[in-house]
Amino acid sequence: MTLALAALAGRHFELAQVLHHNGSSVDLRGNHRNSPLHPAAYHGDCEMVQILLNYGVDINVKNNDGTTPLVFALESCFSGLDHTVVRLLLDHGADPNIPKKSGTTPLHLASQLGRIEIVRLLVERGASGGG
Repeated sequence: MTLALAALAGRHFELAQVLHHNGSSVDLRGNHRNSPLHPAAYHGDCEMVQILLNYGVDINVKNNDGTTPLVFALESCFSGLDHTVVRLLLDHGADPNIPKKSGTTPLHLASQLGRIEIVRLLVERGASGGG
């Protein structure tokens, strides 16, 4: 873990910014090749997602399962989180058509959730069913 990531994990955002501007990376991979954006998206942490996006992390990065942060954010909706992070990721250019290795697309997940507002949002941003 880099110093910047350690500072972010402790929610010391100003310190993380200083460390990042001095060369400490925030785009490392952890377990299952998740980037820091994956758990931030999953937990609905809009503030952390925004900070990571400001640092230029890859918004469409895939982990070992081919899962993007957008899919993590959608999966968190199963546990009752709202879709604010989904919208934030889409607003910053997340690709709504990247499937997991299993072939499941973000639109499939939103449909499984029965969340019409998320389905509409994904379709408005160019999502297709993929089959």
